[in-house]
Amino acid sequence: MQFSLDTNSNNYIIRAYSPQEIIVTPPQDMAATVKRIQDPRFGDHPIALELITSTSLIMPRRLIKDWTTTPYDDISADELSTVQEYQPEIVLLGTGTTLKWPAKGVRESLLAQGIGVEVMDSGAACRTFNILTEEQRHVVAIIFL
Repeated sequence: MQFSLDTNSNNYIIRAYSPQEIIVTPPQDMAATVKRIQDPRFGDHPIALELITSTSLIMPRRLIKDWTTTPYDDISADELSTVQEYQPEIVLLGTGTTLKWPAKGVRESLLAQGIGVEVMDSGAACRTFNILTEEQRHVVAIIFL
């Protein structure tokens, strides 16, 4: 699914999502380090695009590809505890193609740290990330593919 183009060039923007990949554009000041690709879905001119094909953390100003190899069903509170270092106000937990609740204690561990948690399928998490980023929120999206 391709998303509408956004004008905020100061942050990562998720441009498209499918169950196998996410396409993002980097912040304008980081675009010089990213390969330019011509993709007809995004216009007639080459633009900086990053392709994500594994579970990743996406933040407004930071992208961590290949964040974990742990399958979503096996994710633990300990593994998510590292998210606290990014000081998010909310974590979007994209669970794949369908909504699946995490193991007991995973959400609670983040809530105990004062971090809000929203669990949703990965497509919804991508769309919500763009909205919260546009609102200048401190958001971390953990997207499982």
